[in-house]
Amino acid sequence: GDGQFGDGDTEDSLLIVGAASNVPDAGTGRGLRLRPAQPNPFNPRTSIVGELDASAVLRVTVHDARGRLVRTLAAGAREAGSHEIVWDGLDDGGRRVESGVYFVRADAGRGVVARKVALFK
Repeated sequence: GDGQFGDGDTEDSLLIVGAASNVPDAGTGRGLRLRPAQPNPFNPRTSIVGELDASAVLRVTVHDARGRLVRTLAAGAREAGSHEIVWDGLDDGGRRVESGVYFVRADAGRGVVARKVALFK
């Protein structure tokens, strides 16, 4: 993909799962759950816990409110269970990002979930 999702809206959370007729809680997606970020709003760092029902390749990224990829936090095989992911407010180039709304997006191959986080300086 192009590292983008959404259309710039700033929903509290986002769930993308194939052609679903009954959409579950926006923090869950077939075998993957994201707990709300703590703290949120944050400065300078926040953590979010992802829970996998089974081993999977997990990719966790941060996107700005326009959907642009800001940072890749995790990409690789993970065992079933809870995994804490920390974002320090930096982009992939190591630069501090601006204050604003961002989305932490997790994809474990069976559904995509995201949580909104707000960075205030």
